[in-house]
Amino acid sequence: MKQSKFKNLIHNKAYSYFLVTLIITSTSGCANYIANKAFSSMDINGDGKITLEEYPREDITGSRSFEKTRQEFNRTDKNNDGVITPNEIYDDMLDHH
Repeated sequence: MKQSKFKNLIHNKAYSYFLVTLIITSTSGCANYIANKAFSSMDINGDGKITLEEYPREDITGSRSFEKTRQEFNRTDKNNDGVITPNEIYDDMLDHH
């Protein structure tokens, strides 16, 4: 494809919208997959929610204090109901992206 034809395609609003939608959908799908995998690894008893007791006490830098763990748990628990759901993990990932 000649470069001028490619530039015309990029300037076409419908095609641009398609590309943006494709990128957002791909990114969202990937983030959702990663969030579900992360959630599954933390939901130790398999009840579909993560409690503070199940929440990891370590991050990539090593162990962290209970207070730091509790602060991070509370930040992730968006509705403050004392448990973290898969949607809250996903939302937290998007907030820190």
